[in-house]
Amino acid sequence: MMRFMRHRLIGLVIAFSAVALSPVIALAQDQPKTIAPYDGRIEGYGKQLTLDAGSSALTWLLLIFLGVICLGVLFKHARRTHLD
Repeated sequence: MMRFMRHRLIGLVIAFSAVALSPVIALAQDQPKTIAPYDGRIEGYGKQLTLDAGSSALTWLLLIFLGVICLGVLFKHARRTHLD
C-alpha cells in the first residue's frame, strides 16, 4: 500500500510541476517584439505607412452571441418535452 501511495504522490508532484512551470516555458518562447510587422500591402509606397492596430469587433460579436445563447435559456418554459 505504501508503494501505491508513493507512486501516486510522485505522479501528483510531476503533474503539479508541469502545470506550475508552463507559464515559465511560455515566457521563454516569446519572440522579441518588432516595431512594425512586415506587410506586403504597403510595400512600394514612397512615404512611410503604418497599419492601424486590430480592433476588438470580433470579441464584441462573440460576447453578443454568447449573451443571446445565455438569455435564450430564460425564455424556455418548464413543460417542454424531448419531442419539441
